[in-house]
Amino acid sequence: MDWLTFFSKIIDSTTWPLVVIVTVLILRKPLSSLIPLLRKLKYKDFEAEFSKEVSELRHIVKKEIPSPPPVPTFKSPRAVAGELQKLAGLSPRSVVLEAWRDVESTAIETAQRKELDIARTPHPSPVTIGRTLAEAGVIDENQFEAFNMLRSMRNKAAHVDDFALDKDDALEYADMANKIALFLKST
Repeated sequence: MDWLTFFSKIIDSTTWPLVVIVTVLILRKPLSSLIPLLRKLKYKDFEAEFSKEVSELRHIVKKEIPSPPPVPTFKSPRAVAGELQKLAGLSPRSVVLEAWRDVESTAIETAQRKELDIARTPHPSPVTIGRTLAEAGVIDENQFEAFNMLRSMRNKAAHVDDFALDKDDALEYADMANKIALFLKST
């Protein structure tokens, strides 16, 4: 094999990878602007469909979580909704994290109010909190499932680096979380 044939083979075998790399570099900015519009993320064996999970959660909450009596708050529901709307515009992921934080703290307060064993643990895990509330009969099996779905969805929003989340899904998650938190406050 002469040197011209050798270089010809090298150029032939590297052409397509170079074309792909150059195309990705050129389209990097337009592609990155499309990422927030994704509702589904798939990476290797991990697949997250937040919209689907929110729909399932909505169905469970609507069916299993009774509407609690009004609880007095320092801020009006409109003020809280407005704050969440602003936050969702900036960071939908933050809406999910804040909504879960309210559910978790309300669940701990409920356990303390009911004098459950969890009340003596300094930093109980959300799984332990939910299981304890279910075993004590504070929440039933379906309500426990809704609690776990919220927890799981929060974990995805918090820990998956490339997780794209729609603003409307984040606000709907917050609405479901608020319903569960209000239910726990009323028990």
